Amino acid sequence: MAKIVFLGSGNVATHLSQALSKKNEVVQIYSPTAENAKSLADTLACKYCTDIADVDINADIYICSVKDSVQPHIWQQLRLLFDNKGVDVTNKIVVHTAGALTMDGETGLSKHFPNCGVIYPVQSFSKQRKVDLTHTPFLIESTLPSTLETLRTLVATVSDKCYEATTKQRNALHPAAVFASNFANHMYAIANKLMMQNGLPFEILLPLIQETAQKVTEVNPVPAQTGPAVRSDQTVMDKQENSLRTDGMDVELAIYRLVSQNIQTYRDEFQRES
Repeated sequence: MAKIVFLGSGNVATHLSQALSKKNEVVQIYSPTAENAKSLADTLACKYCTDIADVDINADIYICSVKDSVQPHIWQQLRLLFDNKGVDVTNKIVVHTAGALTMDGETGLSKHFPNCGVIYPVQSFSKQRKVDLTHTPFLIESTLPSTLETLRTLVATVSDKCYEATTKQRNALHPAAVFASNFANHMYAIANKLMMQNGLPFEILLPLIQETAQKVTEVNPVPAQTGPAVRSDQTVMDKQENSLRTDGMDVELAIYRLVSQNIQTYRDEFQRES
């Protein structure tokens, strides 16, 4: 059972700390916002602090789960705390949960901590919605083989899916995840706007959305593609473009055209390679 300190109280920190606390001991939450720190700490029945100078130095693992832009500052402050307290940093594992941040190099976590790593859950998190992490993929990386095994063991207390991945691989996966999740969700937002403008409930589209999501668990996304673009049905596409134009959705019209062209490009490439 690892003793863990979480630096952060946002979406990822909230879900990951709660999941890990079932088989590990989360001893403290740090957040500069007292309300957020206390709220999460109360849920976990642990201590909290709002100043890094008060972070517990006796934990085994420190998980930095804050915005990417804030991560380097947190690393610097945590290293300063350990140095001021005479803590041997080689005995502490410090990790971050960011998909797009490097671990090595001048801007990486390893500059501050020789024994460090990454735990990146490939999932979308919102505080108001519970997420079952049992089958959520986690990507891990570490400076030391022994630490990598520790992280693998830690992840196993939460999920049955763990993959070793380099920073380069994570950097490739991160935009892929944005397309698959964030951009797909924005397409739902556009669809919702279209439905509302025409007096229709968004729930009409839910079975279609669910079937499309289920289909790509069984079939490659390119041959699974349906719709007028993949069929090159210009008559239907012209009608849909005109509908968007009539509704005053010029930006969405541009998106429609660009995505339709890209669908056809992917279709043609797939057919050439098959």
